[in-house]
Amino acid sequence: RFKTLPMLYCMSTRTKLICIKKKINNQFHSATQYVMAFSSVSNSDAAANERSDENVTAQDEKIQKKSSSSADDRKFNGGKQSELPVSDEKESVNENNCATINATRCALSAVVALFANELRLQQEKSQVPQIFYQSTTENEIMVSLLAKFLSRRMTPSLFFGTRPILNSLLGYAKAAPRHDSAISTRLREVLTMPSDGAMVALDWEVPNCISNIADVKANRNLKILVRGPLQVPVVILLHGINNDANFGYIRCMMDCCARRGWIAVGMNMRGCGGMHLSTPRGYNGAYTGDLRSVVQQLSHRMASGVPIFLAGYSLGANLVVKYLGEEGLSNTLPSNVKGALSLGNPLRINSRNVRFPWSIILGAGIKRGILLKHYKSLKQMRCPEFQSGLRNALLAPTLGELDHQVSRNLIRNEIHYPYSPSIGFDGGTEYWENASSSSYIQHVSIPLLVVSSKDDFLIKNSAQEKTPHCVSMNPNVLLVESETGGHLGWSAVVDDHGNNPFGGNPFGGHASWCDLLSCKFIESMLQIQKHQEKINYVKTGSLQITNEVKDKVKVPIVDNLGLYNVRSKL
Repeated sequence: RFKTLPMLYCMSTRTKLICIKKKINNQFHSATQYVMAFSSVSNSDAAANERSDENVTAQDEKIQKKSSSSADDRKFNGGKQSELPVSDEKESVNENNCATINATRCALSAVVALFANELRLQQEKSQVPQIFYQSTTENEIMVSLLAKFLSRRMTPSLFFGTRPILNSLLGYAKAAPRHDSAISTRLREVLTMPSDGAMVALDWEVPNCISNIADVKANRNLKILVRGPLQVPVVILLHGINNDANFGYIRCMMDCCARRGWIAVGMNMRGCGGMHLSTPRGYNGAYTGDLRSVVQQLSHRMASGVPIFLAGYSLGANLVVKYLGEEGLSNTLPSNVKGALSLGNPLRINSRNVRFPWSIILGAGIKRGILLKHYKSLKQMRCPEFQSGLRNALLAPTLGELDHQVSRNLIRNEIHYPYSPSIGFDGGTEYWENASSSSYIQHVSIPLLVVSSKDDFLIKNSAQEKTPHCVSMNPNVLLVESETGGHLGWSAVVDDHGNNPFGGNPFGGHASWCDLLSCKFIESMLQIQKHQEKINYVKTGSLQITNEVKDKVKVPIVDNLGLYNVRSKL
C-alpha cells in the first residue's frame, strides 16, 4: 500500500505538468498567465494530495475494521496498543452480547429437550409390577394384603431410576440415613462361629419403643439382647458381594424396620464390616454355616411366638434361599422363622457368564476386599496348593477365573444334614452348581418373597431362566418383577402422592421402592399370624373370613383382586 502511493502521486503531477506545458505554449506571450497557470498547478497538486490522503485514510479504516475481529490486532502492535474507535467497540460489544444470548438459548433448549425426554422415558417405564405365584389359599391372602401397594405403578425417579446402571450404582453409593437417637439405638455384637472360630459382626438397630431399651442403653455389653427374651420381631439382613452391613441399601432397610418397631440386625459376613479374618477361609456363595449359626443363636433369644424374618440381597439372597432350602429339606428350620425375602437373587450362579466389564470389576473387588485386605490371615495356611491357588487368584483377570482358582480351598458344608463344614470343590463348575439356590428353592417351607427387576443387567439372564422353575416347584414362593430397578437400586417415587418426580434426594438415604415392599410383606405376615386362628379353611380350598377379621384387617380380601388389577400367572 505504501509503495503505490508515490507512484500515484508522480503520475498525477506529470499529467498536470503536461497540461501546464500546453498552456505555456499557447500563452507564452503572457508572463502573467504563466504565473497564474503555475499557481493553479500548485493548487491542483495540493488538492490531489488531499484526495490521495483521504483515500489512504478510508483504506486504513477498512483495514482496522477487518483487523478488529482478530485477537492479535487487539494486542500490542509494534510496541503500541491498537485502539478501536468508539463505534467499533460498541459494535464488538453488541456482537459478543448476541453470541452470549444465542449460546444461553441453545443451552436452555438442550436442557429443556433433555428434561422432556427424561419425562417421556419416566412415563414409558412407569408400569405395574408383575406377580407370579401358584393359586393357593395362602398366596391369595398374601396378594390381597399386598394388592393396594402392588396395584400402583412403580414410577422410576428421573435420571437415576430410568437408567439401570445409574440405578444400580445408586443402590450401592447412596448414603445411609442419618441416625436418629430418639427412634433407635445402634449397637454391635461379635459372634464366634462354632465351626472354625471365625468372627462375625452383627450390627443391631433397636427401636426405643421396646420396654427394655433403657437397660440396653445403660449396659453397652448387650446383656439384654444376648439373654433375651426379645418381645418384638427381628429382621436379619444379609448383604451382597464386596459389601457389608454399613452400605446404604442395608441401612435404609434397617431404618425402615426400626421406625415400625422391629429390631433390625445387619449380619456382616466373615472378614466384612471392619472385622479381622481370624481364619484363612473367607465367605463364599455356597457356605451357609455362618448364617445357620446366627439364626440358631438369635432364635433362642426370642420370646414364644415372636417371629424372625430373613432378608438377603444379591449374593446374600442366594445364601438365604439356599439355607432355607437345606433346613426345609431336613425339617430343621427353627419354628420362629416365619418368612424371608430374596432381593436381586441370581438363583443360578455361574461367574463365567458375568459380562464385561462387570466380571473384571467384581473380581477386582474380591481381590481388594478379601485377598489383599486379609492377606496376612490367608498367608497363615502353609499348604503349597493353597498358596498356589491364592497367587493364581490374584493374577486372574475375571471373576470366573478367580472362582475357579480358589474353589479348591473354599469352605463349604455337606449337602445332607447336619451340613457339617468341609473344604474344597473339584473346580469352579462344582462350586457354582453347589452354590446355586435354584436347586434348593423347591424345599423352602415358609413364605418367600422374591423381588427382581427386568433391567437388572447383572443377573437378568440367570434369574429369568429359573423364574418359572422357582414358582412352579414351590407354592410358598411369591415372585414380584418390576419394570425398572437395576441391581438393588429400585430408585423410584415412593411417596404416596407422587408429587416429587425425582423420588427425593438420590444420595440422601431415603427408602427405596423395594424397602417399602419388603416392609409391607413383613406387616402382612405379622397380620396373618395374628389372625391365623380366626381364618377358617374349608375342604374345597376356598376362603371364609369372619366379619370380625374383616373389620380388623381393613385391607382388600380375595374377592377384590380384580378391582386392583393384580396380574397373577401360573
